Amino acid sequence: MTIENEFKAFEWDETKNKTNILKHGISFISAAGALQRPHVKTTSDRDGEARTLAICPDTLKLIAVVYTMRGDVCRII
Repeated sequence: MTIENEFKAFEWDETKNKTNILKHGISFISAAGALQRPHVKTTSDRDGEARTLAICPDTLKLIAVVYTMRGDVCRII
């Protein structure tokens, strides 16, 4: 078995992060941490940009994280 970390760096919009905390109780920092664990993902093309939906373990629950890759950087949406 090989386990690789596919993300070198993360980025996000801080205003959207604050909105996500208020709406869902999950910060993008937590989402980035969850993406470091094994997860299930599917990718689709939206408006010409590949977006990935990942289902990840976060403490005692599963969370959905949507992101896109911009070069080596994972941008959490």
